[in-house]
Amino acid sequence: MLYAILGLVINAVTTFLDRANDHALVSIDLIGGPEAALAILGTVAASMVSLLATVLAITMVVVQLAMAQFSPADRSDLPAGPTEPERDRPVRRHIRAGDALHA
Repeated sequence: MLYAILGLVINAVTTFLDRANDHALVSIDLIGGPEAALAILGTVAASMVSLLATVLAITMVVVQLAMAQFSPADRSDLPAGPTEPERDRPVRRHIRAGDALHA
C-alpha cells in the first residue's frame, strides 16, 4: 500500500514539474519521440511471441515424455497372430506412444 501511495505522489510531483516548465526539463532528443516508443513496443511484442513459442514447444516435449511414461512399453499380452510355423511368424516390436505393430 505504501508503494502505491508513493507512486501516486511521484506521479503528481513529476506532472507538476513538467507543466511548470512547459515540458522542457528533459529534451525530446534524450527520451525519443513516438517512433522510439513504437520501436520499443515492437521489440517487446516480438520477444513475447518468441517466448510464448518456446514455452509451448517445451510444454509439448514434456507432455510427450510424460505420455511415454504412462504408455505400455512391452505389449507381450497381445496375441501372437495366426497359427504359423515359428520362423514365418511376424516380428513383434515394442509399442510406444505413436508406434504401430509392424509385420
